[in-house]
Amino acid sequence: MANYTIPNLRNACRTLSHIATREEALSLSQLAAELDVPRTTMLRIVCTLEEQGFLVKDANGYRTGPVMLQLGLKAVDRVDIRSCTGPVLKRLATATGETAHIAQRAGNQMLILDVSDGPNVIRVASRPGTQAHMHCSATGKVILANAIEDLSSFIAGLDLQKRTRKTITRKADLLKELATTRQRGYGLDDGEYHESVRCLAVPVRDSQNQVIAGIGITASTTTFPKSRIPEIVQKVKSAARDLESALRQPDMAKV
Repeated sequence: MANYTIPNLRNACRTLSHIATREEALSLSQLAAELDVPRTTMLRIVCTLEEQGFLVKDANGYRTGPVMLQLGLKAVDRVDIRSCTGPVLKRLATATGETAHIAQRAGNQMLILDVSDGPNVIRVASRPGTQAHMHCSATGKVILANAIEDLSSFIAGLDLQKRTRKTITRKADLLKELATTRQRGYGLDDGEYHESVRCLAVPVRDSQNQVIAGIGITASTTTFPKSRIPEIVQKVKSAARDLESALRQPDMAKV
């Protein structure tokens, strides 16, 4: 397929994905440097994307635009699993006191499908339609560890962006972390995506025992110290079982 790809279209897609995973606006210079694309090429890309509504520009740089939001919401609406996540996430948020979420793989990213805020609402918790990096998110690690066949090759194509001092950016280290994730049955983001934020997720499996999503919680390290991990693991696993049971009902045969 490599001979049929369009390099600048690929760069435009990379640009959209890169901006979508960042909370702050990114300048033209930042985008060119972080994506290793010539400044003049990047200028043409962002101007085109801005013209089409995929990006908006403010004093600080470029952010995702209204068209991205529309597409994201349409994609979320078409994911059948979301039709029965609400009650499960609400119970999980109540049981843990933290923000519960579910995500599925979308290419090289994770797509947040649904969120339920607990009493301890945390500002950095992602909203439905948000994309997140796989290598430093709990749900991403769950998918990488359980649902990718040629894992080594797949990771080679990931942008192992450093978000905090704890982010794993070396392929060998990530492979080791994913082996641990697979063995213990849950993924852990220990301040790797946001400083002082801890996330834990477990796999959600379909009727063929294939991992199709990750369900978990996002919390401050203050309200979710490491001593709570055994408790949180059991509650998140219980939520996953509830969701799997709901998905296996006759009217949910197609996920």
